[in-house]
Amino acid sequence: MMCFQQFFLIFALVTRYCYIWSAIVTLLIAATATTARAARLFHTKWAEESSALLLRKGKEYLFERRMPDSALVCYTIVANRWSSSLPQAEKRACLDGFLGKWQVYFLTYNDYREAFYSLYSAMDIAKDMGKEVPMIYYNFGTMYMDLSIQTRDSVSRDRAVSFFKKAFALACRQHNDHIIDHSFINLSIMAFDINRPGIIARQWEFIQKLPCTTKRSYRYCSRLLYHALAAQNEGEHQLAIAKYREIIMLLDDNFTNSRMRYMSYLGMANVYYGGKDYVKALQCLEEPERIAVKYGMNDARLQVYNNYATIYTKLNDKKKAEHYRIRYYDLKDTILNYQQTRSEGEMRFGYELEKSQDQIRAMKERHRVQTMITLVAVLVVAIVVFFLFLLFNKNRQLRRKNMVLYRRARGLVDHDNSVEEPEDEITLASDDSDGTPATTKHDDNEHKACSMSNEEMQDLGKRIKTVMDDTATICLPDFTAKRLAELVSARQRDVSTVIKVVHRSNFSRLLNEYRIKEAIRRMSQESKYGNLTIEGLANSVGIKSRTTFIASFKRVTGLTPSEYIKIEKSDKNR
Repeated sequence: MMCFQQFFLIFALVTRYCYIWSAIVTLLIAATATTARAARLFHTKWAEESSALLLRKGKEYLFERRMPDSALVCYTIVANRWSSSLPQAEKRACLDGFLGKWQVYFLTYNDYREAFYSLYSAMDIAKDMGKEVPMIYYNFGTMYMDLSIQTRDSVSRDRAVSFFKKAFALACRQHNDHIIDHSFINLSIMAFDINRPGIIARQWEFIQKLPCTTKRSYRYCSRLLYHALAAQNEGEHQLAIAKYREIIMLLDDNFTNSRMRYMSYLGMANVYYGGKDYVKALQCLEEPERIAVKYGMNDARLQVYNNYATIYTKLNDKKKAEHYRIRYYDLKDTILNYQQTRSEGEMRFGYELEKSQDQIRAMKERHRVQTMITLVAVLVVAIVVFFLFLLFNKNRQLRRKNMVLYRRARGLVDHDNSVEEPEDEITLASDDSDGTPATTKHDDNEHKACSMSNEEMQDLGKRIKTVMDDTATICLPDFTAKRLAELVSARQRDVSTVIKVVHRSNFSRLLNEYRIKEAIRRMSQESKYGNLTIEGLANSVGIKSRTTFIASFKRVTGLTPSEYIKIEKSDKNR
């Protein structure tokens, strides 16, 4: 009778989910068909336009109307027209289409993978045309420069310098003033950043010989920027500030000048920071923040937030420093998530464009795919329903296991908060009733090698515990075994011995356990620490590495930090 009831319940559950999954699959098929139809009409309309018109529209959408998705459509249609049999003018249009895609992916979406792909495609077209295009090398240099700034990687920095120098040389031969000036600006910034202005001595000598029509030209401003960087490098702060201000006064506030104005304000802030005038440095950061927000320069916003956090730390304003650190990490996470979304969207977009190029093949392919989808959907529903109940049970068991681990971790912290330790808690080697030593042979040897008596070790152990219970001390990033020995007024060797004998551990492992317990306490204080990311929480308890924090948290609790937070939120909502 019981088996029949269980079978009936399982059958009812499977039947219920079968209806749900059937409805979901039907809706997905209908939505896919509708979206595909709309996409075909959209791409067909744009595909009839000339390459020159699409390139102009792409530039307008990207820089004037701030519609990167529409710009990407225009550039991608032009780029996908590429064929080795095209006339030279159309080949150049396709190359510009790939350069336009690079601008969208790099400047807007921060998608390095697709940006590199676009540049490599543009380079292949340039080779087919038998020409070298300085803009390609300049864009490569820009990407490697951005990578070197974020990672402080010398390899990326050297590649950036190499690409900018090649772009500069090509632009000089082709009389491309735009690339000459912009390449020199970036070379100047990188050369002075590593305190090696000599690596661009030839470029600087060449720039000085070029004619300069007006003070409002980029060439004149590039020379001013070089002088400002040189003065800053030599400690002539007032001269550097005067040069930066002159650049700002000469350039209008628009998208074309946004990077130069941003770098000038940031340069002034760095000068004031170097002179320890933190108030003026903060004032100078307000304008680059506005420029970065106005023109969607996410990489610039990251740099501004990092500078804010650094300055407020110097001013001992921990609240504002933490505020900008949080904004920094939140923006960084947003950029990463946005990259993943855009990468997936571009693959779908490319697939739809390919279908629209051959209408006959597309119609046959659509019919075949729709038939296959229907058959696969029926098969998938059957398989999913069959395994759904097993999956449900498995997830329920996993949730129970995680809840047990969560309760155990909470109990560990609550025990530390509420239970008073007995005076004789620290017990050294002693004999059981049957004569077997309580400690291992290794610990016995450690004890014998130590010059302290049992009473001294007990006393030192209590002092160590007192310090380790002080979260404000152990959560400092620079807290070390040497510092612990200083606080307990003992030799570092004796401290290590007591930790090994009493706790069966070492200093690093014990310190991480105490820090993890403090992190668990802070996770429960959502009003105070709820806005911190995993990195922010790790840093708040003195652990600099996200990997170390997660590994230590897993070792202590059996759960990852994300799993623990999710379970705790669920437990509070019950």
